[in-house]
Amino acid sequence: MQPAPWPTWEEVVARSNCHAVVDFEDFLGNWKDDKGSLIVVARPGPDESQNILNVTITPLGKRRDIQVALTKLPNNLGGYMCGLYGRFDFHNSHSEKLVWLFEPKEGFAGVAAEDRVWVR
Repeated sequence: MQPAPWPTWEEVVARSNCHAVVDFEDFLGNWKDDKGSLIVVARPGPDESQNILNVTITPLGKRRDIQVALTKLPNNLGGYMCGLYGRFDFHNSHSEKLVWLFEPKEGFAGVAAEDRVWVR
């Protein structure tokens, strides 16, 4: 049986009916994910009007830090994106728990999509 197709941003936002549950500023600060990685989300500079935040992920073990951007999408799409393929899950998130739907990049055969949870 084929897995269900990945929802588009428009479908995710339309199903959520809760754009105000997590504001962009709620992402700022220190987090820990369900894999034990430490996560720091900070502004890239003094300009608070930007729709981008810097994310530093420090995985457990000896791997080096991962730097990605957390982006607020344009109003016509709504929502947030982390890195190149992490979609924000409006249904299961709030200001103290963030759920990301990570979708593997094309060409990564055998890698399944997975949810990642960040908590304070």
